[in-house]
This record gives sequence, C-alpha cells and structure tokens, in this order.
Amino acid sequence: MNIDKKRHILLKILSEKTNNAKINNEQCIGLSNNEIFELLNIDRYELEVIASEFYENKEVNFYAMYGIKRGLSITTKGTSSYSTKKYLKRYKSENINKAKDLVTIIIPVISVIISLIILYTSKSEVSDMKQQQILIEKTQDSIGNRLNQMNEFYINQTSDSLKK
Repeated sequence: MNIDKKRHILLKILSEKTNNAKINNEQCIGLSNNEIFELLNIDRYELEVIASEFYENKEVNFYAMYGIKRGLSITTKGTSSYSTKKYLKRYKSENINKAKDLVTIIIPVISVIISLIILYTSKSEVSDMKQQQILIEKTQDSIGNRLNQMNEFYINQTSDSLKK
C-alpha cells in the first residue's frame, strides 16, 4: 500500500478516535504506536516515515504516557487534512501520473510493433506482386509469341493462297 494512502487511513483512525474520545469524555485521545502497528499492519520504520510528514506539517502530536506508552494524537490541522482528503488525493494523483508514464511508454512501443507488422506484410505483398508481375510478363510474352506465330501462319496461308 502506498505511504500516502496509509497516511490518509491513519488520519481517519486518529480522527475517529479523537471524536469518540470527546463524545465519551475519555482522557486519551490518541493511539499508541502498538495500536497503529496492528491497525495499519506496519512496522516502526514505516510509522516513522508516515508520521514524519505529519510532524513537519503539525498534523499530529507525539505523546508519551507514563514514559512507557508512546503514540500519536491528531491536531485540528490533521483533521482538516483528513476531511479535505489531502493524502488520498495525492495518492490518486501519483497513480494517475504513473499510468500516464506507462501509457507514454506503451503507445510508442505498440506503434513500433504495428509499423513492423505493416512493413513485414507490405514486403511480402510486394514480393507477391513482383511474382505476379513476372507471371503476367511471361504470359504476355507467350501470348505475343503465339500471336506472332498466328500472324506468320496467316501470312503464309494468304501468300500460299495468292500463289495458287
């Protein structure tokens, strides 16, 4: 799964957790790192990568309870990023750009393949046409020879008939 999609999901979970905590008057309005690991199926490194941009943009706060339990809580800026689907839009935009890149590679390759196919078929058609042209020329030559023979025969016949 893409990092930006995981960011969006984490903001969603943190936002829901915060809303539920406010409704139920709970004191803990964040999620511990262990809960985040389980919910997103990620490790500590991935969480640091995901949360680093949150921290830079002040979308989450890091907290530590009793020095043991560490986690994240969402800020109003983070809730705004979730509601505007900031990271989900970026994820979709990246996928669209990847698709565009792929298409810009695939279309020229397909056009080259089609051109090669056309070139091959046109070469075979040209060779077929050459063979047909040679056959036609041979046929014309043989017809011409027969006509010449017939003319000679006719001329011989008429000259023989005139002599008689």
